[in-house]
Amino acid sequence: MGMRLLLDDLLSVEDVKVVSVETDAEALRQLKNAETPFQAVVCQAPPVGAKHSLVAKIRAADEPISKVPVICLSPNRSLQDRAVAFESGASEYVELPVNLPNLAQIVHTWATIKKEHRPYD
Repeated sequence: MGMRLLLDDLLSVEDVKVVSVETDAEALRQLKNAETPFQAVVCQAPPVGAKHSLVAKIRAADEPISKVPVICLSPNRSLQDRAVAFESGASEYVELPVNLPNLAQIVHTWATIKKEHRPYD
């Protein structure tokens, strides 16, 4: 089962719509065109040395896009990989294989935070 199907199954309980894209440009376009009060990006962690990762592009964008929670997924367990993700602007770092209940809790927590603080208004 692909990651998108896993995320669809997992997050449908949270009433979250999952949109899958192939490129950074598509991801940014989806974020700009979305008409929802809460958005989050689940993406691969940026590689070490990456200066133009999706995470960095999101953080460099205008608000409200720059404030979107970014959850990085990575098969790497190194502290350096984790540090690169957070230095790029990641909100969360999740090691693969994904613990699905843990990922659902992370998304739920960010949705609750965004709902309570409403930075989009």
